[in-house]
Amino acid sequence: MKNFLQIQSRTILAFLIIFLISSCSVQSQIQIPDSVNTPVLSTATLKPTSTPSPTRTLFPTTALSSTPLPSPTSTPRSHKVKLGETLLGIAFQYNVSLDSIKKINPDVDPNSMKVGMTILIPAETVVPVNETPFPTAITLPITSLNCLPDSIKGVWCFGWVENITQSIMESVKVNVNLADDKATNVFSQSVVLPLNSLFPQEKLPFAVYFQPEMPDPFQTSAQISSSIPLDPELNQYRRIDLEDIVFSISTPLVASVSGKYQLPENTSQIWIVAIGLNDSGEIIGLRRWQSNDSGSGEFKFSVYAVSGEITDVLVFAEAQP
Repeated sequence: MKNFLQIQSRTILAFLIIFLISSCSVQSQIQIPDSVNTPVLSTATLKPTSTPSPTRTLFPTTALSSTPLPSPTSTPRSHKVKLGETLLGIAFQYNVSLDSIKKINPDVDPNSMKVGMTILIPAETVVPVNETPFPTAITLPITSLNCLPDSIKGVWCFGWVENITQSIMESVKVNVNLADDKATNVFSQSVVLPLNSLFPQEKLPFAVYFQPEMPDPFQTSAQISSSIPLDPELNQYRRIDLEDIVFSISTPLVASVSGKYQLPENTSQIWIVAIGLNDSGEIIGLRRWQSNDSGSGEFKFSVYAVSGEITDVLVFAEAQP
């Protein structure tokens, strides 16, 4: 009897377990409402159309030239010649080379300019920031700086540069500063010597112009800003002696100088610089004359003083290839 009751108890317990498991399975199912079941729409099948595909137009390819295009050219300035002005003096005023002025004025004769004629002045050249415009200068003494105001309140400055080294110096550049008496306004101008080379123990003159209006009174100073030692074996410039030099002073401000020259071999042009000196030995005027006639020849030109009276004239000459 006892065994029967144990079997019956186990049977009842088994049914209870099966019933509980079935109940849990039914409760674990998630019922999704019909409103959430979005019906799947039928997809229309697109038929290919007969519209042709766009055609790609091929353009001819332009070959790039290996030669770079020229840079835009700056517009040159103009200058009307005044009484007593020279082409060299005009070049000094605008801080450009005489050759650059002559290049854009091929019909202008530097020795016979007329008052009122128009001279083209080359546009200013900007040196790239990564390029050193001039080499480091070797110190050379500057002496007898003489600055003179002109009639339109500009200022001409003259002086000497002496080569105390044992090297031939080329492209010697002078920087001149001008300021009012209290140095509240300072102006600077640079100029290259009128001849290309400066030989050992030699001195050459220079001239630089400050455009009006400059302060009055003023103070000045000058220093070498650049110079290049030249290998004697590579030197192509020759200092030459002139013959039969004659100068005459027609007025206190004007002196005429003339003479003859003989160019050495392997040279084809000559530059001649004349300066007018006052009775104190100060430079009061400077002019450069040049000729491309090879061999021998004659020269004649005038030098004009800014102020004062010309009492003496000195002449320097350089033969070039």
